Amino acid sequence: MVSADARIVWNARFASCRNEKISGARILAAFNATVDNVKFLRPRDFAKIGALPLTFSRASLPDKVLSPADFACALAACAASGKAVHLPGSPSAFAWFKKFFGAPDTRILGGQAGNAANALAALDADSSVYPALLSPRQAELFGNRVRVPVISGSGKLSLIPARRAGRRGDETLESWIFELAEGAELRVNGKKIRVPRANRLIVSSDSPRFRPVFPRAFEPLLPQLGRRFHAAFLSGYFYVRDAETLAQAAAQARVLRENGVRTHWEYVPAQSPRFEKRILLEVGGSVDSVGFNEVELGRALRALGFEREAKAIVERDNAAAVFVGVRRLMKTLRVRQVQVHSLGYSIVVLNKGKCGNGGESAGRADAVAARDACVFASLVTALKAAKGAAPVSRGDVLRVPALNVGNSELEQLRVFASNFSFGKSEARGFLQDGVAEFKDCFAVVVPAPVTPKPKLTVGLGDVFSSVFLAKEKS
Repeated sequence: MVSADARIVWNARFASCRNEKISGARILAAFNATVDNVKFLRPRDFAKIGALPLTFSRASLPDKVLSPADFACALAACAASGKAVHLPGSPSAFAWFKKFFGAPDTRILGGQAGNAANALAALDADSSVYPALLSPRQAELFGNRVRVPVISGSGKLSLIPARRAGRRGDETLESWIFELAEGAELRVNGKKIRVPRANRLIVSSDSPRFRPVFPRAFEPLLPQLGRRFHAAFLSGYFYVRDAETLAQAAAQARVLRENGVRTHWEYVPAQSPRFEKRILLEVGGSVDSVGFNEVELGRALRALGFEREAKAIVERDNAAAVFVGVRRLMKTLRVRQVQVHSLGYSIVVLNKGKCGNGGESAGRADAVAARDACVFASLVTALKAAKGAAPVSRGDVLRVPALNVGNSELEQLRVFASNFSFGKSEARGFLQDGVAEFKDCFAVVVPAPVTPKPKLTVGLGDVFSSVFLAKEKS
């Protein structure tokens, strides 16, 4: 049991961070923006799914949703584990969704870059976005204050409102999001499953025209982006399917970083499993930081050959196991920072050694700044879960009543201290401070308020990571 003193300290941090701002941060989100068709699965939907004459024998997830049976398999895994599942889907699967479920309950802007851009603009940050595909239909979903970099007639870089930046001829990249409420019950493949916590199944579409890179005409102007933005929130590399695109993406990320932009990659497992390891090594070696949830971290570790660490994350499901996995991944990618967001806590690991990408090593002041950024990002994410589709505004943050950190969230810190044999005084300090120093890195563990009965779970990780990035740079 964690002491009352620790709880008082953390609750005070969450109370005081309501006055924090990110209005000074200039952030560019890039590449993956979609239109999300959101379906909140209700008892009648589960009954329809359970009545389908579907059986499947596979023990693992399919690589792609091609059929109703693939969908049922993925949904069962999502429901049983209480963890989000993200898979690509075929056009035939999307046609079946529309026929079987009818119209979605709502359509919202999605994709990591889309979620980040709107979230940051609503919090008064200087927010820009460069989607790889931007149809006029999709452009209308961006907030009024979000802008898009374009090349003017004179060949110079300028920023225009995203709502006016739609490109005729660009298709709309869509996803279907199936939201599952905690306690929901369904019967699939002859088994009854009760959902242990609210989460979602994401089935994303694909387009051969989607390439997570800036156009060649932009490349001479990338140094200008470095002078304009503090940080770049990069996404969409999971669509990479050829070596040329991968090399171009990694090279562009390096140019941004070399021109003073803090480069962050928000990871999603690759649609092409054969490219997974190459994407991790090449993009990971070209950015300053990488963000995951715990499921994605396990997938990345497996792709790099670290099966034991990936298995431990699933079996132990705590911050200590996540830290061991992050430490292993960090040594391989040699990035400056890795962050993982999970239900009830977040963890940031900062590299004390010389980074392979040329970045500076981290010190304790950086770790404390990361902790404070985690606190603010966790508050915004909890508000987003409670609010639903609309972005969290600066006013929402100021008006929120005190959020209390629960025993189970604080327990993550106690388990972490116990796993690494902290002395009594060291453990007491860590429970209140959240910062631990190791020979090669700093570990920051922050308990996070959990929203009961969230209205929406999709995009929460993107909100956390982008707000965290902006708070660090503001």
